[in-house]
Amino acid sequence: MEIQSANFSFLREHDPLLVNLAARAEQYCHSDSNTCIIKLRQFAERLAQHIADQTEHYQAEDEAQIDLLRRLEAEGVISREVAKLFHNIRKGGNNAAHTVKDDRREALALLKNAHELGNWFHHEFGNDRNFRPSPFVPPVAPIDATAELRAKIAELQALIDETQVDKIDVIDVMKAEIERLQALVAAVGKKRKKRVIKPKRKPAKTIAENPPIVNPETPEDIPELPPIAAPNIPISPQKKVEKSKRKGWHHGVIGIVASRLVERYGAPVFIGSYEDAHDAEQTATVRFSVRGIPEFHVFHSLEYEPIKSIRNKGGGHKAAGGFTLPAANLEQLRQGLREFADRENILPSHISPLINIDVRIDLSDVSMTLLQECDRLQPCGLGNPDPVFYSENVRVLAQQTRGKDKVKHLSLTLDTGNSEKLKAIAWRWGEYCPVPDYVDIAYKLRANQWQDTTSVELEVVGIREATGTVMKSSQNLPKQLQLQYNPAPIITKFPQWQKLSEAPRPLPRPLLLYGCNRPADKFQGDVDCDRPQRGRDYQAIVLWSMPPSFTHLQWLIAIAKPDYIYLGSHIPSLPSIDQFLAQVQSLDLENIKILNLLDLAQQWWVAPSAIVSALRELNYICDFPPTLPLDGELLRMQKWYSIAINKIAVILADQK
Repeated sequence: MEIQSANFSFLREHDPLLVNLAARAEQYCHSDSNTCIIKLRQFAERLAQHIADQTEHYQAEDEAQIDLLRRLEAEGVISREVAKLFHNIRKGGNNAAHTVKDDRREALALLKNAHELGNWFHHEFGNDRNFRPSPFVPPVAPIDATAELRAKIAELQALIDETQVDKIDVIDVMKAEIERLQALVAAVGKKRKKRVIKPKRKPAKTIAENPPIVNPETPEDIPELPPIAAPNIPISPQKKVEKSKRKGWHHGVIGIVASRLVERYGAPVFIGSYEDAHDAEQTATVRFSVRGIPEFHVFHSLEYEPIKSIRNKGGGHKAAGGFTLPAANLEQLRQGLREFADRENILPSHISPLINIDVRIDLSDVSMTLLQECDRLQPCGLGNPDPVFYSENVRVLAQQTRGKDKVKHLSLTLDTGNSEKLKAIAWRWGEYCPVPDYVDIAYKLRANQWQDTTSVELEVVGIREATGTVMKSSQNLPKQLQLQYNPAPIITKFPQWQKLSEAPRPLPRPLLLYGCNRPADKFQGDVDCDRPQRGRDYQAIVLWSMPPSFTHLQWLIAIAKPDYIYLGSHIPSLPSIDQFLAQVQSLDLENIKILNLLDLAQQWWVAPSAIVSALRELNYICDFPPTLPLDGELLRMQKWYSIAINKIAVILADQK
């Protein structure tokens, strides 16, 4: 059922659901501000998906709102001001989803932000060129039918109170005295709290005594982590920290870093931060935080005489510890640790990440029911860890990296074996992409919420190349992939070429604007973008960048039939070999019957020959002319994007 809205009805031509979500937000603005803000978050998420779809930047339905907004802003689709409005609603929605605070002011402010976004969207993507934004109309507070009755009750109560004044004078005096004494007690309590400082002790981490299951070994095609031999236990004192905390890590951080390194490499870790000497007579010291593995007893290592004799105060237990050491004794510490490792017979085979598996199941057994059963074990933590499941010979349908440049995560789509798919995420594992087609996987279960839908997602904690027979019998067999690749029609009209910076102003119309990251807002009037309309002769084409290939250029010229082509200087960024292979593998190739090569090339802004070269490296057979190795195709594409105008004219002249 469609709901009427005072501020958002003009969005109906784009999507009635946008109007419904906004109207619901208006209804709840005064009575339930939390629900109002959550509806606005859903409104903003759907609006962002519309923008991505309209501008051909849509990637996946489950793409996080923050990632989509950052990508749209980085690619120039939305301005910084528009992105700020989106982020205001996103942050407000996140807070409303986790708190029950009733904040009508924030709800009203976010409603205004949503109204501004709606006006901007309709102006940019609507068909009404004469659209004039209407002013925001604040939602009317619901009429309280009981207000008059409650006012009457208050009047009667006041009358009763007046008749009882004489009787309660003494009671009022006593209440005032009680309140004064309570305030005095509270003030004394605050002073005591300020004087008493209770040290906070973190519970010691425990390591299971049962033999743990080793984390799946790193397959050959995943970059191996540097092996750490037993006699060479890593000691990583940090650079000297000055008084300014901005110039180095605080010593409280190094314990977290040490734990992460143990998880990553499966080796005992000693990591320290320098502490300045307070006067000339004192020597600089290093404060160490230590994390161990089951085969390496941290406390015994600190009590080992060659180490104990050179360190200052310290202590710990089997799995963790800490101590301080004069900076001058670092080399002696290294030597002492090597001797301790030799004495305890620490072998290179012990240096491997470990995972304790709770139960082995088939991936088809993963369901919301199983997740709900696991939730009954909450709260989970150090003494009660989340259950870890293990599944063998799992087929990877698609994979890609996600996240910022410095921290990449590995996102997987897995085949459950019953015609269904499961999403999985491996935090900070982006460097291992791509993983093999079949893997053994250890994981935890998590709930993934997207809009109003909740599904099960796997959080990967261990992975190795599968050892099952299915993988061995099929992984090396080449696979046939059918391509759709239509050659360009014959060019009947050859245009004149000129640099965009030297073109006359104004540019002739009608005009076709084409290119990677082309700025549509800079060209007004009779302008079409990206795809030429058949049967329409354009006076000129502005190539903000060269097309992905010569075939794309032929299509443009043959259909648009321009008199002039003005070439810009923008050069698209090219992916690395590993990034491009991961991008190709992210396609669900097993379920694609025909791959439209030209469309995919324009979406990714890469040459069709580069896509085919990557497919061939992934063991696919493609009916396509011979290609260079992938590094050669990427280099040729780089030269193509920076080709000179005179060479283009020569190549086109050869087509006559």
